Amino acid sequence: MNARFDAADAPGAARADDAAIRKNMLQLVELRWIAVVGQVATIALVVSAWTSACRSSPWDWWPRASSRSTS
Repeated sequence: MNARFDAADAPGAARADDAAIRKNMLQLVELRWIAVVGQVATIALVVSAWTSACRSSPWDWWPRASSRSTS
């Protein structure tokens, strides 16, 4: 038999692999939440800058139902 497969079949090896996988997954989840917070902060900053620079809402360019022509 191959020693590589015998070591992988040891009871402690599976637990170590599971722990490493869990740690990596938790790190990925944490990184994703950091990205979400960064995206929300960026959107808030852009909307705030746009509103103060233009003195209007960033959504004023969007056509409203009442301003559309019905012809």
